[in-house]
Amino acid sequence: MKLPSLGGIGKSIGSEIAGGIAHQFKAGKRSEAAARNIGGEIGKYAAEAAPILFFENGGYVPGKRGHPVKAIVHSGEFILPINAKPTLAQKKIVASNKRKEKKKKIIIA
Repeated sequence: MKLPSLGGIGKSIGSEIAGGIAHQFKAGKRSEAAARNIGGEIGKYAAEAAPILFFENGGYVPGKRGHPVKAIVHSGEFILPINAKPTLAQKKIVASNKRKEKKKKIIIA
């Protein structure tokens, strides 16, 4: 699952950083606003260029079939190749995790 509005988060961070720098140099309100716009766009595109994927509860890995994708895995996790058939127990675990995930609500301020 991709984080919601990752570009928006990057835009907010970039805008605040650039605006803060302009403010520190006493660049003036118009220059500060321009810096926030530019910083926001840079942050937005940087965040979208390097999406962060989370598979805490399982899921499909996007991309070309068979194309390698870097991953961080943790002890106790199972990684199955695409041609492997999951067992009934594995299917139940994934379904249970998806139900739990739907109950959670992500709030981004």
